[in-house]
Amino acid sequence: MNEKEARSTTTTQASAVQALQETPEVAAMGPSAVGQSAELSGASPAGGSKSKHYRVELKAWIPHSKVVDPEEALRLTNRVGELADNTPVTDFDYHSHYRGDNHAGYSGGYRVLVVLDFDYDGTSITGMTKSGGYGTTHRDWDWKVTVPLIGQIASDKGTDAKTATKAMSQTATGKSFTLTMASANPLVMTMAPNIDSTLTGTFDGSGNLSLSYNTDMFPSHGIRVQRDGGDILAPTIVNDASGVNALGLVGAAELGARLSLQANTGSTMVAGAFRP
Repeated sequence: MNEKEARSTTTTQASAVQALQETPEVAAMGPSAVGQSAELSGASPAGGSKSKHYRVELKAWIPHSKVVDPEEALRLTNRVGELADNTPVTDFDYHSHYRGDNHAGYSGGYRVLVVLDFDYDGTSITGMTKSGGYGTTHRDWDWKVTVPLIGQIASDKGTDAKTATKAMSQTATGKSFTLTMASANPLVMTMAPNIDSTLTGTFDGSGNLSLSYNTDMFPSHGIRVQRDGGDILAPTIVNDASGVNALGLVGAAELGARLSLQANTGSTMVAGAFRP
């Protein structure tokens, strides 16, 4: 194509775009419709973008249906029960436990869910938005008083519920992002270790996404990455705590140790995570 022909082609394309802009139906639909119509007609829309939208999730959940309440012996009702047990005519039984999320896989409820949405164009992360939430903590309790030769004379049961309010964070700069959680049980009387985990990600020059994670040994932790609404890293469990003993004195000791030990680390790469 010579220079004269090239100028003629450019003029024709510009005229096509202008004609589309002046069409009432397209103009009423806004600038994005102009770009789409121009693309269909063979003309190039002005200012086309190659950015992709990403959603990254970091999630923690208790896979058990219930777990031990390590403070059961400290609860006021239990102390009253101990006094009753010291009398010769009554027997007092008190029980307390926490509800779990009751699923081994990724889908379902959670203790903490950290979400980061952003756009990436192969050079830098922009348009970052943060979301997520905390699952409500439930502590179920019950007690009964029995008298020899008479049987049960009193009983009660109930549930305490409260939702954690902290803490999670999501940051991004350049080609990298970080998601973290550090959330404690909001119903404890004394102190409890946080649920801790961190996920970092970095895009390289070839469009691959390298991910690194560091989590507690309890509860279960998982990650997920989507691009333009579809999974490029399907929901993946990076710490499976479904086999952990979570009841009784042994369970209380094991859960405390595992929540205090952020020793689960690993990494993975999503090849071709960015494609213009």
